[in-house]
Amino acid sequence: MGTTLATYYAKLLDMPDSEYKVEILEDGPIKKIAVNGKIYEVDYNMGGDSIHSIIIDHHSHGVQISPSSNNSYTIMNKGGALSD
Repeated sequence: MGTTLATYYAKLLDMPDSEYKVEILEDGPIKKIAVNGKIYEVDYNMGGDSIHSIIIDHHSHGVQISPSSNNSYTIMNKGGALSD
């Protein structure tokens, strides 16, 4: 596989010992990412300041992404927090 464009680490708010490595592998209209080594094709559209439509493996998810403290973000899907 080619060069990784960017790498991020995410933790779940209610699972403090969990950590996910998210790598951006390809940029373009459809992005290719890896989460802990599992590859996904991802597309997204911004619908406002914090509402996003994310398509992961042909399934659409409406999520709200809001800044939290200490350079972290809260991601909400269907009213529940996904990560921080």
